[in-house]
Amino acid sequence: MKKTKLFVASFVFMAVFCAFSFAQEFDPLAEEPDLQSFQVITEQGKNRLTSMTIEWYPELKEARFVYTGPAPLFDQGDAMEAIRQRIIAFCGEKGYYNYSFLRKDTTHFDNKANKAIYTCFVKFE
Repeated sequence: MKKTKLFVASFVFMAVFCAFSFAQEFDPLAEEPDLQSFQVITEQGKNRLTSMTIEWYPELKEARFVYTGPAPLFDQGDAMEAIRQRIIAFCGEKGYYNYSFLRKDTTHFDNKANKAIYTCFVKFE
């Protein structure tokens, strides 16, 4: 009888302990980030043939850099360098010290418009 009471008491204690320890991680009153509020910044390149669009999600601290230029003149190295320089400038503008890439960069070619589109996904810290 004593062993059963001890087992039930220890089981209840562990259940309550686990409930309180996991309850700290889940906050039902926490607000979800507003993914609909983002800023779009569009800039023309020096030669006016290229452009860069920045889709900035401030609540997530994430941005998508989209480099667009004519397909016959497209050089991925130039696109990467232009985006890298803009990321560094963007860090200074927004007060961030570090950034990381969220996933692999993508390159698409639009044959109808004769454009190349290079996209980079960045997380700021």
